[in-house]
Amino acid sequence: MGRPGELGATRWDGEPDGPGADNGGGPGPDSPGVVSDVVGPVAPGEPVIVVAAFVALLLVGLTGTWAASFVTIAHEGGHLAVAILSGRGTDGFRVTEGDAGGETLVERGWGVSLPFIAFAGYPTPPLLGLGGANLVVAGRAWSVLAAAVVLLVGAFAHARDLFTNVLVVLAGGGIGWVAVQGSPDLQSLVAVVLVWWLLLGAFVELRDLGWGGGTSDPARLARCTWIPGIVWIALFWFIAVVCLWLGGRRMLAL
Repeated sequence: MGRPGELGATRWDGEPDGPGADNGGGPGPDSPGVVSDVVGPVAPGEPVIVVAAFVALLLVGLTGTWAASFVTIAHEGGHLAVAILSGRGTDGFRVTEGDAGGETLVERGWGVSLPFIAFAGYPTPPLLGLGGANLVVAGRAWSVLAAAVVLLVGAFAHARDLFTNVLVVLAGGGIGWVAVQGSPDLQSLVAVVLVWWLLLGAFVELRDLGWGGGTSDPARLARCTWIPGIVWIALFWFIAVVCLWLGGRRMLAL
């Protein structure tokens, strides 16, 4: 079975004073039924960011393949999104139970899009994390939750086995509940945990990638481009490090 994120191993198939203030008597952003995009604004360096980093580190470090599996969903989503945007047919994706591996099934046949599809997987989690970090420090923690739910709905539409569907439903349902029913503080905490989870989880994937032999993404890129796989691995590490440095620096106000 392929390592996390490999393509198919065998085939390419200001704030108002109160409700109604300064808005003509209408409902304010804290009124029932109104969801403000600025939910629990998180200032860079606040304790919640440090706590969320610790929680994400525990999840990534102690829950093993479960934590890695959710990062793999983002990874495979990168492959899938580029494949769809390039017009290449796909047969969905799956996360393998037990080792947090995954594969995206893309139709056979060489094409200009194949290197881009193979490349898209490993950079996707840290880039999503960096984007989420920018939203968090801009006071849009709820937007992180909403974007996560939208992306997971898209993932559910392309998941092709029971285990993958269960993972996507659990993640989407949990994040969706927090986005709709959670308190502003809980929403902020979960949003920041998600950001750290993606930024840190990218390194778990790269660690498991090793030297990238066999049917790994770097091996496929080497066959498509004649650039050695070790170069692609170094590039993936570089992207992950830069995203963690930029995102962490912004959130921690360093």
